[in-house]
Amino acid sequence: MLKYWWLIGGSIVVVLTFVAASMDFRHTDNYIKRQFRNKAYMPTFANFQTPNGKTIHYWGINLEQSDKPTLLFIHGAPGSSYDFINYMLNDTLVANFRLITVDRLGYGYSDFGQACASIEQQAQAISLIFERHPSDKGFYIVGHSYGCAVACYLLANYPTLIRQGILVAPVIDPEHEKIFAISHWVKHKWLQPLVPQVWKVANVEKLEHANELQKMSNIWGQIKQPVFVLHGEKDWIAPIDNATFAERYFTAANLRVFRYAKLDHFIPFTKPHLITQILLNKQD
Repeated sequence: MLKYWWLIGGSIVVVLTFVAASMDFRHTDNYIKRQFRNKAYMPTFANFQTPNGKTIHYWGINLEQSDKPTLLFIHGAPGSSYDFINYMLNDTLVANFRLITVDRLGYGYSDFGQACASIEQQAQAISLIFERHPSDKGFYIVGHSYGCAVACYLLANYPTLIRQGILVAPVIDPEHEKIFAISHWVKHKWLQPLVPQVWKVANVEKLEHANELQKMSNIWGQIKQPVFVLHGEKDWIAPIDNATFAERYFTAANLRVFRYAKLDHFIPFTKPHLITQILLNKQD
């Protein structure tokens, strides 16, 4: 039995060492610019400090065009603003929206490695973008996974600014928050030096997420905008119960839920047309 546990431990060390050397889920501004070398438009990058000294990094297309509706993307855990690169490169979206994608606190270049498990603090930091980039035609928010809880907080607290929300594979049901064995393994001191910073941040969020969602019990019923939930029935990270949770508790929202029998947690990357169709009013 002891030999068995040493084998498991050794395998984890090997995996974590490889991951630590190869992945932090972020790209530099210069790298991102190169992705637009064949486009007629280029991204603009920005940073700002929150009142409590946190740094928020984000970038966008058409940032000076306040006469367009503003599309704001909020990534999951782990992740970064780059998760939505294919949407930022979408000519049709660029023609119809001002697009902004943000690094959540702890990820990308927003205080990378400094975990912030508070959904409220994450949302309040992102909300400062509304002040920096007022929009004549409102904001449309797309959240993925953990980012959906942050999006919901914003939807509830900015009903006049935010016109619509799209929640993709949301992790919003505190009773169905899946905790994987690896989350407990990586807390051990002897593994910490091998765990990439981005995974440490994600793990802190994961272990606190159910408690943070409990604090939002009065939020769900305050959401009044149109909200679209897209969820795959093969999602092994965020169970389909999360979609049912939205149906039960989003009592004031104009809610539409789409369940996909063959899709998993990674809809934004594998089926982006499902999201763009909704944004372009082609959801039917």
